[in-house]
Amino acid sequence: MRLINTRTLGVEVFDGDSVPRYAILSHTWDYDEASLRGWTEQYGSLLTLTRGGYAKVHMARGQALNDGIEYLWADTVCIDRTSLAEVSEAINAMFAWYRDAYVCYAHLSDVGDSEDDTVADTAEMMSDFSRSWWFTRGWTLQELLAPARVVFYSRFWTRLGTKHDLAGRVARITGIDEQFLHGAPLGQASVAKRMSWMARRRTTRPEDLAYSMMGIFEINMPLLYGEGRKAFMRLQAEIMKQSTDETLFCWSSSDDTPSDWVQLLAPSPSSFASSSRYEPATMAIAQSSYKLTNLGVKISLAITTFWTLHFGVLNVLGPNKAPVGIALEGHPAKGIFWRASFPPGPIELPQTGYCGRTYSTNSGFGGAALSRKDVCILSRMPKSAAATAAMTRSSPHSWMEDRGARSALKYAVMVSFLDRSAVQAIETVPARMFDDRTSVLALQQSTRRRGIYGGIIQLRVPRSRITMRFLLAVNANGRPFCIIITGIV
Repeated sequence: MRLINTRTLGVEVFDGDSVPRYAILSHTWDYDEASLRGWTEQYGSLLTLTRGGYAKVHMARGQALNDGIEYLWADTVCIDRTSLAEVSEAINAMFAWYRDAYVCYAHLSDVGDSEDDTVADTAEMMSDFSRSWWFTRGWTLQELLAPARVVFYSRFWTRLGTKHDLAGRVARITGIDEQFLHGAPLGQASVAKRMSWMARRRTTRPEDLAYSMMGIFEINMPLLYGEGRKAFMRLQAEIMKQSTDETLFCWSSSDDTPSDWVQLLAPSPSSFASSSRYEPATMAIAQSSYKLTNLGVKISLAITTFWTLHFGVLNVLGPNKAPVGIALEGHPAKGIFWRASFPPGPIELPQTGYCGRTYSTNSGFGGAALSRKDVCILSRMPKSAAATAAMTRSSPHSWMEDRGARSALKYAVMVSFLDRSAVQAIETVPARMFDDRTSVLALQQSTRRRGIYGGIIQLRVPRSRITMRFLLAVNANGRPFCIIITGIV
C-alpha cells in the first residue's frame, strides 16, 4: 500500500501490519488528474501542486498535516494506473482501505464557487451540497459507507460537516438509512436495499457499477474491463454463492431493460431503484440453494398460478409484510420458467405464509398449501416462445401489449383463482380490459366521480347459469375496495 508522507510529500510503501495511521481522500474525477509518476517526479514544484487534480491532493495533504496525521492515501497518486494487475488488486482492497482509514476527507468540487466561501452553514452552500455530483457517482458509495469518520469539504476546502452531523440530510439525498451512516453493519441491510443505494449512481465505465459494489457485499472477483454488462451478472452470481437472501431477485424492469431480458438476475443496479422495501422473511423455513447453470438459475420455489400467469413465491416480505412473488411464464409440468415482462417487478401476494417447505394460503382461500419445488429460471426465452412474443409485439391484441396504453395505466388488478377450472370465462365492463396472458384487469377513471378508478369483472361458472360480478375500484385516496354481486342468467 502506497501512502503520501504529509510532511515530505514523498510516496512510501507499506505492507501488512506495518501500515501507519492515515487519512484518505474521496473525490470525483475530472480532467488533469494527478498520477503516481507525475507526483513523484514533480511534487517539489509548487506550480504542479496548485494545478488541476494535484491541487485537491495537496489540500488533503495539508488538512491531514493540520489534523496531526502523518500519511494520506489518494487513489490518483497511490495506485500505478499503468499496471492492470495493481489496479485490480487495489480495487479489490479499496473498501478495506477506506474502512481502515482514520478519517476520510470527501472533497465536493461543485460546492462553493469562490475562495471566500468561509460560511459553510448558509442555505446556498447546503443546497449545493444536496445537489453535489459526489452523491451520484458509483465509487463514492463505498467511500461514504466504509469509513467510520467522513468529513465533507467544499471546492476550496471549507469544512461542511461530518457524515454523522449531516446524517439526516445525507440519508435524504442517497436513500440510505441513517443507521448505516452511523456505522451499523452493512450486512444488516437486505441485498435489494444495498443494490438500491447504487441504482441512481453512474460510473464512466459500465463495469465499474459492479466493481464499485464488491466491498459492500464482501466479495472479491477479478476485473475484466471490456466485459460490460457481464460484470454485474458476475457480481450477482458471487452474491448467490454466499447468500440465501432472495431479495436479490426483487428487481423491476423499466424502459431501459432489454426487451428480451427474461432471466432471474437483474441487468443493472438501476433495476433495484424501487427495491429497498423488500426484506428477507424471518420465519424458520427451509433455505433455498441456488445453482447457476448454462440454462439459467436452478432454485427451489413455490409456484402459484393466477388466470394464466405463474408467480414464484420468494422467501421475502414486502412493505406490508406480505409474501412476495415474481411473475413467470413457462411450463409448470416441466419445471421450466422465465420472467414475464408484466408485472415489471415483484408484487405482494394475497396468501399469508410459509410452513416448512410449503407456502400456505389463508383459510379464506381454502387453506391450500403450495410446496416448494426445484425449477429452472431460464436465461433465454425458448425460440418458440420468443417467436410468439415477437408476433404479439408487432400485432398487439390487448391493451397490455400496447406500450402507450400500459404507460398511461394508473391502477390495475391481478386476478387469481385457487381452482382455475372453476371459472369458464372472464368478461369485463368496459369490454376487453382483461388481459388473459397476464391475468391483469385495467381500471378506468370514472366519468362521474373524480379520482375513482374501477372496472367490472364478470365470471361465468362452467355448466351453470350462475354468474358473479365484482366491482373492483380504487377511491380518491388510493384505497382499494370491492363490491360482489351474484346472479343467475
